[in-house]
Amino acid sequence: MIKKYYDKLFKEFCLADLSRFREGKVGLRWRTKAEVLSGKGQLICGNKICSSEDSLESLEVNFAYKEDGERKNALVKVVLCPLCKPKLRYQQDQEKKNLSSNRNVESKKL
Repeated sequence: MIKKYYDKLFKEFCLADLSRFREGKVGLRWRTKAEVLSGKGQLICGNKICSSEDSLESLEVNFAYKEDGERKNALVKVVLCPLCKPKLRYQQDQEKKNLSSNRNVESKKL
């Protein structure tokens, strides 16, 4: 039972590489043993380059990965601070802005 819980710690939370968020590219990876023990990605912001511990929010995201040559999907948690959270949804927010601005332009033409 303890081993099962220990294994779950590695696969429940992920770390995110948000360095290329403006390009719509977000990298996710499992946490290492040292990161699990330090609390990175659970008690500390899960962005690779952030170490904030204040006002963290847990988000569930779909994580697609390959394991032993087999494609897998997992619903995982990413814990982010208020500064990093918008970076995760940056591309979707930009697309929504573009759609709404296109609708406003079309409605003005009519």
